[in-house]
Amino acid sequence: MTKRKKIEHVDGLGPEDLKKIHKALGQVRRWSYPVRLVKKRCLHPDGFYRCENRKCPDKGKPVPTIQVDHIDPIGEIGGPGYIERMFVSSKRLQGLCKKCHQKKTNQERKAKKKCKDVSFL
Repeated sequence: MTKRKKIEHVDGLGPEDLKKIHKALGQVRRWSYPVRLVKKRCLHPDGFYRCENRKCPDKGKPVPTIQVDHIDPIGEIGGPGYIERMFVSSKRLQGLCKKCHQKKTNQERKAKKKCKDVSFL
C-alpha cells in the first residue's frame, strides 16, 4: 500500500487551485471558435482527419481524431500573459495526430527542463 503525499493547504491560490483553473480553461478552449476552425480545417470529405505536421510519418493518412496544439508553447500555468497565449487565433494552432503531438510535447518538456537545469553563478 502506497502512502499519499500530504497536501499542504495554502491560504490563497495554491498549486492544486492552479491545476483546477488550467483544467477549466482547457475545457473552455476545446469548445472555442478557433479550435473548431482547426478541426474543420483538418477534416477531409471522407470524414477522417489529417495531421498538419509536414514531417508526419503518416502524412496524408486518415486518423480518427486530432489534437489541437499551440504552435508556440503556452508557458507556465498562471504566468504573465497565460490567458492571452492560451486563447489564440486558429492561425497559431495546428491539428496534430497523437504521435506528432506526443513527440512535440516531449521535445518542449525536455527543452523546458534543460533551461531549468542551467544554473547561473
